[in-house]
Amino acid sequence: MRSKRLFTSITATIDGFINKVENHEAIADCVISDVRSAAARIKIQQGKVRSHLHKLDTEVMKYKKDKTAWEQRALKYAQQDQQKALECIKHKHNIENRLQQLLDQRGQYHSMDIQLETNLTDVEHRLDQLQLKKTALSSRSARTTAISHVNNPNLLHETDQFFERWETNVLEGEYIEGVITDSTSVFEQQILQQEETEKLKNALDDLLSQNSHQDME
Repeated sequence: MRSKRLFTSITATIDGFINKVENHEAIADCVISDVRSAAARIKIQQGKVRSHLHKLDTEVMKYKKDKTAWEQRALKYAQQDQQKALECIKHKHNIENRLQQLLDQRGQYHSMDIQLETNLTDVEHRLDQLQLKKTALSSRSARTTAISHVNNPNLLHETDQFFERWETNVLEGEYIEGVITDSTSVFEQQILQQEETEKLKNALDDLLSQNSHQDME
């Protein structure tokens, strides 16, 4: 039952840690997602601006060609038909006015494109920073919580008791299987062996003494 409580305690601690990490990471993910969405919106807007710029460039080229064409017509009719020449100049002026409007619009869209590019660079840089910070903080949080979990006095006490009970069970099994000799029998064998050694030493001393007397005779 105590081992079950130990497992429950470990599981609860880990689950609590995971919940905290998930909560923090969920908030970080939400912020990162918002920044990523902002980057996507800027890219979409930039795409529209550049598409319109391309259309304006095409129109500007067309009106420049038309302006040149009406200038040439005016020169052609200048000597032959002044009225036609004046009409050609009138068309040329209208085209010039329209061309100037297109050039003004193109300048405005070009400025927007530059600004959007700057904004996109800033947002993407911020996104990289947030992702890096999230990874670093997640790693630090996991390490800190793991160390705190391992050094938890209550958990260490429960763990020590658990391993003590395990060792006791192992020793009981070893005694049952005859793996470990009874400590009393070991002690008795040591005493008997010591007494036997003393007897052998006494016998050796007697032999040496007898031999010494025979030499003296």
